[in-house]
Amino acid sequence: IVGIDVRPNTGELFALGYNPTGTQAQLYTINRTTGVVTAIGAALVTRMRSTVGLKSKPMRAVVVPKFSVSAAPMAVTTPVVRLMV
Repeated sequence: IVGIDVRPNTGELFALGYNPTGTQAQLYTINRTTGVVTAIGAALVTRMRSTVGLKSKPMRAVVVPKFSVSAAPMAVTTPVVRLMV
């Protein structure tokens, strides 16, 4: 996990996972009550070693150089892990 942020309008908690060796990033939602982490859509393949982060207003994953992915519309898939909160 390289970033965690809250969407101010909805209170949703997002996390961004990044594997620099595989150059893949994945956006997740985290249920604040249960701790269940759910992937949003497919993993992003950056095809380069990049700096990756998470920004809100609007919520997006940011990959340097010059690439961003919006969290809306969100296609939520199967929960992948449960965090202890």
